[in-house]
Amino acid sequence: MFYAWFQTIPDRSMTVERWSQDLEDYVNVLYHDQWKNSNPLQEAPGIMENYKEDLLFSMERLSQNPYPLRQVKANEELPFKVDDDLVKNIAGDSLKDLQKDGKLFVVDHKYQADLEKTTYEPKRYGAACTAYFLIDHSGKFLPLAIKTNAGSDLIYTPKD
Repeated sequence: MFYAWFQTIPDRSMTVERWSQDLEDYVNVLYHDQWKNSNPLQEAPGIMENYKEDLLFSMERLSQNPYPLRQVKANEELPFKVDDDLVKNIAGDSLKDLQKDGKLFVVDHKYQADLEKTTYEPKRYGAACTAYFLIDHSGKFLPLAIKTNAGSDLIYTPKD
């Protein structure tokens, strides 16, 4: 693999010292057209163009790790409360109606609260958040609310 990469360098006499002197050359040599190695058919601009979209966020939850996601059953207690007027403004229905209609889903990552921070700097940790998702009237799977860190009352919605 290294040899194939090395053959793509136009000027093979380029040294590490020269790379460090010219960051632009460094970036071009290491990253220029590297998307072709991961997706040889074409560049996939979707994420770069849609990274702020709620639909992309929810689809990433399904594609990266769908296992913690589950439907909130009609008779179970809600994992956390969200202001009903806010939910109606976002979803068109109340939280209880979404739950009753089988359109409310939850991802619960509270288990991450017990995980230790990484040992290297900067120290990182799992967010231990809980999130609601819904199926809206058009059939899209969208985020509704994210409650940050186990024990916190801070909640984010698409209106934030």
